[in-house]
Amino acid sequence: MEFRNTTLYEKLRGCMTDACKDSLSWRPHTTKYQTLIESILAEEIVHRNIKWWARNRPVADEAAAWLTHFFEGYQEETQNGLVWNAEAFDRVFSRLEDFLYQDSYISHFVSPLKPFSCDSSASVELETGVCIRKPDNFLSNILRNQELNIGYSPGMADWVVDVVIKQPKSVEREPGDTYATQASKKLRMVLQSLRLLHQGKVFVGPLYYLIYPEFAGFRHNIGALMDTGLTTLPLVTHLVYFTLAPYQLAERELEELKTIYRLVAKEISQYPDSFSLVLSRFHDYFSRTSELDGLLDLVIALEALFAGGSQEIGYSLALRCSYFLEPDIEKRKASFSRLRDIYYLRSSVVHGRPGPPKKWRKLRGEDYDIALVSIVADAEEYVRQAIRKVIVDKHLDKFQNLKHWSKFLDDLILKGST
Repeated sequence: MEFRNTTLYEKLRGCMTDACKDSLSWRPHTTKYQTLIESILAEEIVHRNIKWWARNRPVADEAAAWLTHFFEGYQEETQNGLVWNAEAFDRVFSRLEDFLYQDSYISHFVSPLKPFSCDSSASVELETGVCIRKPDNFLSNILRNQELNIGYSPGMADWVVDVVIKQPKSVEREPGDTYATQASKKLRMVLQSLRLLHQGKVFVGPLYYLIYPEFAGFRHNIGALMDTGLTTLPLVTHLVYFTLAPYQLAERELEELKTIYRLVAKEISQYPDSFSLVLSRFHDYFSRTSELDGLLDLVIALEALFAGGSQEIGYSLALRCSYFLEPDIEKRKASFSRLRDIYYLRSSVVHGRPGPPKKWRKLRGEDYDIALVSIVADAEEYVRQAIRKVIVDKHLDKFQNLKHWSKFLDDLILKGST
């Protein structure tokens, strides 16, 4: 007889043979062996779903149901005697597997969006099993309690990203982080898509696991929590979070967001290293607590996009980027000038010099801090537009060979239009 979960089979078989050696009646199993088998079944629950189990969340109800099913079957097969019978054990285990795996497991991986608001109150479905939605009261209570447990409470989120993973019915157990990894990838794509849609800093909170096993027609929560290490709020405490304006998702933008998400999800496996660097720097920018540090991330992304193989980096970057993004000649001139200023400021920061007074006055106007925020915001927008254009206009394949990409950009300039 073949079994689907040989690991569980060997553990339970060893436990039962030991029980039969130690006793002539069923009484002892209610203590030592009942506890042992229950722990084996509980471990199976954990490893089928998540590696990180919240200690204050018992699995007694689930494991007890499996335990009862197993012992009642074995008692029936052996006529209430604690006598080892390999064939009887195999028959009982086969029925147990059918019972354990009769339904798929559905796991909800939920991460709060902060600060975030949406014009529409309806859920935004980005693909099957991935949506942005308002949490119901049940979920809100779970999130509130979990955030208090880990000392993370910058205010409850009004919206969450909900990733649903439907797990196979039966199987040798997956590595503990298999489903968490799947959910984390989906969550990153949602975060990338929101940040590529328009300006405004949006972050995700820790990733929460809400496990809903379905068996015997009954569904209940035996969830747990794990922080995936995704970039969440800036490292500067929650005071900075409270100063951020909510990222506002307009209802008219929903279809555009879905399109961006679809393209990101489709192309993400094809990103060459050079383009992955652009994306990583763009997203690193959001976690910076200093405008100047953020500017360095953004200019590195612009250099990776537009300065390859060039000696006059600042000039080449500004020229290529303005031609790539702007079909209108006047807008192109304005972008070229602004990009030159951005690169100048970057060079001043990197080389530790404030720059000539006249140049600073040009950049700073009446208030340097306001001008700095403005110029960093412009750099962010150039990177955002460039990434979107590369993905939407199907230029990603050119990044496989940077010489081809540089030639493509130079040809745009020679032709005078995109």
